[in-house]
Amino acid sequence: MAQTCWSVNEEEYFEAPGASVLAFHSFYPEGKQGGVEIIHHGERVATCGDMRLTVAPGQWGDLPKVGQRRANPETAEVEVPLSYPKLDLNYTIRLRAEGDSLRLSLDLEEPLDPTRVAEGCLQMELFPPAYFGKTFHLGNCCGVFPRQANGPMVTGPGGALRPVPLATGSRLVVAAEDPIRLMTIEQVSGEMELLDGRNTSNNGWFVLRSAVPAGATERAVEWVITPHRVPGWRRPPVICISQVGYHPGQLKRAVIELDRWDGLEEASLLRIEPEGGPTRVRRAALARWGRFLRYEYGVFDFSDVREPGLYVVQYAGRSSDPFRIDEEVYRRDVWQPTLETFFPVQMCHVRVEDGYRVWHGACHLDDALQAPPSHVHFDGYRQGPATETDVEAHEHIPGLNVGGWHDAGDYDLAAGSQARTTFVLALAREAFGVDTDQTTVRKDESLVLLHRPDGVPDIVQQVAHGAECLLGGYRAAGHSFSGIIAGTLSQYVHLGDACTMTDNLIYDPGLKEGEAREGRSGTKDDRWVFTSRDTALEYQVLTTLAAASRVLSGYDDALAGECLRTAREAWDYEQGHPSATQRSG
Repeated sequence: MAQTCWSVNEEEYFEAPGASVLAFHSFYPEGKQGGVEIIHHGERVATCGDMRLTVAPGQWGDLPKVGQRRANPETAEVEVPLSYPKLDLNYTIRLRAEGDSLRLSLDLEEPLDPTRVAEGCLQMELFPPAYFGKTFHLGNCCGVFPRQANGPMVTGPGGALRPVPLATGSRLVVAAEDPIRLMTIEQVSGEMELLDGRNTSNNGWFVLRSAVPAGATERAVEWVITPHRVPGWRRPPVICISQVGYHPGQLKRAVIELDRWDGLEEASLLRIEPEGGPTRVRRAALARWGRFLRYEYGVFDFSDVREPGLYVVQYAGRSSDPFRIDEEVYRRDVWQPTLETFFPVQMCHVRVEDGYRVWHGACHLDDALQAPPSHVHFDGYRQGPATETDVEAHEHIPGLNVGGWHDAGDYDLAAGSQARTTFVLALAREAFGVDTDQTTVRKDESLVLLHRPDGVPDIVQQVAHGAECLLGGYRAAGHSFSGIIAGTLSQYVHLGDACTMTDNLIYDPGLKEGEAREGRSGTKDDRWVFTSRDTALEYQVLTTLAAASRVLSGYDDALAGECLRTAREAWDYEQGHPSATQRSG
């Protein structure tokens, strides 16, 4: 093997001081984690190096099937076989170390069929924040990576919009002015395009792509990638402490995350005094914990320090954020922000106000349309061979426009998640007597006001909100519904105010598109509900409803009674009938 700075380690990726290059170690390109990935001076700056079939793939583009990686540490080579099964398209991505560089090549089993693949290309996506305000040079063009996506856009093959390239050429140099981010990518034969993928999708990155030449197979596209490496660079240590703080009597350990080439040093614990500032109270060498994935770890134990106060941990010239040692650390400023802000903000079917701010308007008041039978939806939702309700596909099921919390990353209402959340809240109320009151919930007005006490414990109101969501299926059809989700991908990726996702008017097929009358609309934008009975979900939901009934008693006796009655009926039904399995959501 020729002399090279790169080695293929036991995790089967390329490693050199200051840089790592992974080969399909991640399998989530929709989330910009997949393909060939470059970690440059501690920052993951490039990802999704692979053959793709569209100019700037969004979240739901076609994805290849990834085969078994083959790594050869002796020759410093890695190759991964891949395929697009529906197109009978097989290819291999190869990486080989060459001095300070890595050669990335795309080999095709057969030439691309232009009647089936319009835009096959080797591409890689660059993380925008890593390069904002930094320079690029490609061919005869140069510029600065823009913070905001700008046009122009043009119509490409098949009528799809695509961004005009920022530059074209055979050698890309990024961040020539910054040795930490400097990297070159050179195409062996032909030209590359640098695009701003943020113009075509909200989660787009900068895209470097090279079209596969007609008739090409072996080494159809080849790049030589050279991340500049600063001599002696080490990733700064990361000091991990409990952000909550520590009770005087508990174990107290700081975990120090280290560059794999670092040795272990001493750490210090400093107490923050009101006069005089930090004062060292403990110094000790780290105890080696070992390696996990890319980093080494050491542990600094200060469990015998019990005096209440504010402290920081220092290691190798870096300091942690301040934290407290105190008997009260779990009683304030820990779970309260979740209960007082996060949960109310996530509430569906209500308007959420916080002083001058409106977190979102009353949303999804048109929930929900029956999902069609024998349908496999995106994000894991499935409808069985029957609706198991008394309505037909795409008909409105009443009573589902109450309760529930939006997912953290989208607007789904998955029953399993709703049940787990409601159950934990109910148990927290019972176990710890949580009774804080900082939120007003006006159920009849579909209105929630943050930082406005109303005389009812917030946690009880949140349990009620979760229970209302879970009861919807029983009220409509006698069993739990697995979840509610947008009917189309264009709606699912919605990033605006939740109340603008639909028109909040119940879909009526008797009205024309855009026509609205008496709370109904001809616009078919209502979310879908998946209604197949699943025994495992039934037991999960009925357990939650039983727990909720105890917490709601004395605050909303009617709802508490309905929860307990429903739980008992669901239990009796499941005990007396064959189990059903319909995994969904």
